[in-house]
Amino acid sequence: MREDILLLLPAVILFTFLMIYPLIYTTFLSLQNFENFRRLIFEPAIKTIYINVLVFSIASVLLSMGIGLAIALCLNEQIKYRNFLRAFVTLPWGISPAVTVVLFYSWFEPRYGILNSIFSFIFGRIPWFTEYALITFILIAAWRFAPFQVLGILAALQSIPNVYYEAAQIDGANAFQRFLKITLPLISPTMVVLFLMQLMWRINHFELPQILTGGGPGYSTHLPATFAYMQIYLLNDAPYGATILFATLLIVCSICFLIIRKMRL
Repeated sequence: MREDILLLLPAVILFTFLMIYPLIYTTFLSLQNFENFRRLIFEPAIKTIYINVLVFSIASVLLSMGIGLAIALCLNEQIKYRNFLRAFVTLPWGISPAVTVVLFYSWFEPRYGILNSIFSFIFGRIPWFTEYALITFILIAAWRFAPFQVLGILAALQSIPNVYYEAAQIDGANAFQRFLKITLPLISPTMVVLFLMQLMWRINHFELPQILTGGGPGYSTHLPATFAYMQIYLLNDAPYGATILFATLLIVCSICFLIIRKMRL
């Protein structure tokens, strides 16, 4: 028993310093002055920031789940090179976030980007980083996080016994009916868990807006993480930045609680 504890001790220490301590310290800073909560409520940009994060989070998670479900269904079939394709599809998940952003910058760059070169003949130059910045964030995030959805959904699909499909096929159910009546209900608990995990990660997302737009122009593309970063490191106002992060944490916990209660997980 003592050896088990010693083996777990490095992980516990690392988790404490990387997760527990920052959480406690952030909470402490945010609760030092309740005036910061009042300031947050009347912050002119806060409505835009939280609308941005809700639209970005929900849209990118749903899009990545749709892509992940479609790919997982294909990879669950007996297709040629299936094992290779399963490994290949995880590549976006393994690429560094900063590298991903730089890679897509060459696609969305306003003057010389690949997409603008293609669409400029029809739509003209599209301002991907200003008017359509949220759409750009959603597309990039969906591409990067779709492999995570593929792995989770594929694992759930492979846990479904074939006997269910065989019985349904004997009863005359077509492929769509089998998906609707067997596959979807059995993988839905996994999909809810994946949705919650991805939602929490997206609400705390930092790299995309910080590297691509810096939150600008103005506050139009800020998310809570980038706005808090600006307050803490650029404006040297750590208590107010901590208050933004603490309020975001409360929102995340509330959303997750409501979804879990609704789904009765």
